[in-house]
Amino acid sequence: MACQALRWRCLAAFCLFLALPLRAVCGSDEAQSLIQQAYDLKLHETLQWRKLVHYERSSSSPSGWLSAFHSRDFFLSPQGRYDPHAELEATIRAFFQAEEDEIDTHPRCRFPGRYLWLSQQLTLLTTALPAVECPRYQAWAMDGSIHSISLLYATGYLGNPASYYGHTLLKFNQADNLQSSLLDVSVNYGAIVPAGEDPVSYIVKGVFGGYEAGFSHVEFYFHNHNYGELELRDVWEYELNLGQEDVDLIVAHLWELMGKKNTYYFFRQNCAYRIAEILELAGGVDVIPDNRPWTFPQTILSNLNRQSHGDTSLVASIKYHPSRQSRLYGKYARLTSGEQRATERIADDIEYLSSPDISRLSLPSQHAVMGVLEDYYQYGFELDSADQEQHRNDYNRVLTQHFTLPVVDEVSPEYDPDPPHDGRPPGRFGLGIVHNSEQGEAVAIHLRPSYYDALDGGVAHVPYSALTMLGGKLLYGSDGLYLRYLDFIAIESVAGAVTGLPGDQGKSWKIRAGLEQQNLSCDSCLVARLQGDLGIARGLGEHGVFGGYLGAALQNNRDGYGSLYGKASVFANVKLSDRFNMKLETEYRSHLDSRQGNEVVHLLEMRHALSERWDIRFQYEKNKAEEQTLSIGYYW
Repeated sequence: MACQALRWRCLAAFCLFLALPLRAVCGSDEAQSLIQQAYDLKLHETLQWRKLVHYERSSSSPSGWLSAFHSRDFFLSPQGRYDPHAELEATIRAFFQAEEDEIDTHPRCRFPGRYLWLSQQLTLLTTALPAVECPRYQAWAMDGSIHSISLLYATGYLGNPASYYGHTLLKFNQADNLQSSLLDVSVNYGAIVPAGEDPVSYIVKGVFGGYEAGFSHVEFYFHNHNYGELELRDVWEYELNLGQEDVDLIVAHLWELMGKKNTYYFFRQNCAYRIAEILELAGGVDVIPDNRPWTFPQTILSNLNRQSHGDTSLVASIKYHPSRQSRLYGKYARLTSGEQRATERIADDIEYLSSPDISRLSLPSQHAVMGVLEDYYQYGFELDSADQEQHRNDYNRVLTQHFTLPVVDEVSPEYDPDPPHDGRPPGRFGLGIVHNSEQGEAVAIHLRPSYYDALDGGVAHVPYSALTMLGGKLLYGSDGLYLRYLDFIAIESVAGAVTGLPGDQGKSWKIRAGLEQQNLSCDSCLVARLQGDLGIARGLGEHGVFGGYLGAALQNNRDGYGSLYGKASVFANVKLSDRFNMKLETEYRSHLDSRQGNEVVHLLEMRHALSERWDIRFQYEKNKAEEQTLSIGYYW
């Protein structure tokens, strides 16, 4: 019996030895047949294949196409980065490889998005291939439980150049999720920036492609905490109405992109562009603007909201995740004057929490005051270590007292802003007439490619602030065409100290770099200036903000004005209605090395919004000469 068993084992091994090359030959024939089928269908020329490998037009490539990604392990052919046909052929052949011992290394595990799409195009692909186990990918795809995808938008943050225009990322939503959505996976795209990189280097490298970038993933609670609690940025969630096939393809393709590198460009191929590219894998989705050299997240949101998908809107629902600051300001605004006084007294002296005045408040009022104080003590103030410890102790006392209160009915949401897709387009073109007290009449042409100023910040922007890049004003008068000013960058961050509570200080700042006429009395006295200011601001409720700055400016010395001056200014932004607002500012300049003496500069600007895309502005300036401008503007 033992000899017979041994003979059977030897026979089985011999048959297996013969079967291995036979299987390889059959597999090779099947692969070749499918490659021929793909060639006949011209799959390598299809838009979807180009999207999956991220091919872009390139004159430097023999095929005319070059993938935006340059990581070698993103390609299965040595020519794959610049040859769509070679990469498609190599992909089909690789799918027939034998499964390896190490998990998730098989090409079907590495490129499940390609496999899904090719399975739909080549009907015999799935039947010709043996099964392959991909446990890591299945865990990433949550075993097929992802039923929808959301686009997340974190509003702009002027404290970091990377976040001036806001940030977009994706979130996977699980079906029948019994846990918090904070545990859903979110996918981020961003530049890989060295630690400690200064803002100027970041902007220069970001504009000219000095950084690599890539996709990464982490649970949503990480981004929610980083944006909402640390950077105090609101997050908007747009859940998309995509079919399950589209959802599966997007999830599979993102797995393919994890750890792969490409080049980051601040204005065009940025987070908004790359995230939108992923969404455009879904059939019929077209949201990337093709008619401009930059991509803003807010433009992507507007395009998403306008687009249909099948017979329904592409956007299924919109959810708002307010920041800690928004929650605090929203709740505080809803307090009555008596509740606000009680809140301020407790913030000044925590012992007032035990005062009979607090217990005499109605139960809903006590809940409202405690709710505001909880957000207040968790707000990100700049405190030294001793004050932080006291801050935590005060927070715990408020929290304890709040828990002892009897439960009351839940009140309506405390903050309900307009969603970012309702905002106007980012660029503005203005045409107007000018009267100058010394130079007479002229025609004004104003161009601001991005993004907003103190009068038109509006939806999803920092209120009463400004962010302009490459904005300028040309005048055409009796002496011909000349430049009034050109801002390479102009930023003003105004914090309105809405509550007035201790620590809510309203710290504000601004910086401006560009070219401008020395004053309004000349048209050929252009100087280069770099200006910076620090100040404070106070809110006027719903009616605006006022404040003041101290600062300095460097410039090239022209006409004896010197190269350095200090300055002090006061300003007020006043909102008279939803459509009409104005800004007043007076600035005193003290030239430190000038023969011309000191100056006082005045500015008054008023804006009336005619519609989402049109406005009228009147501007009065006084700097040596007086100048009035009346213009009409179009947003694009």
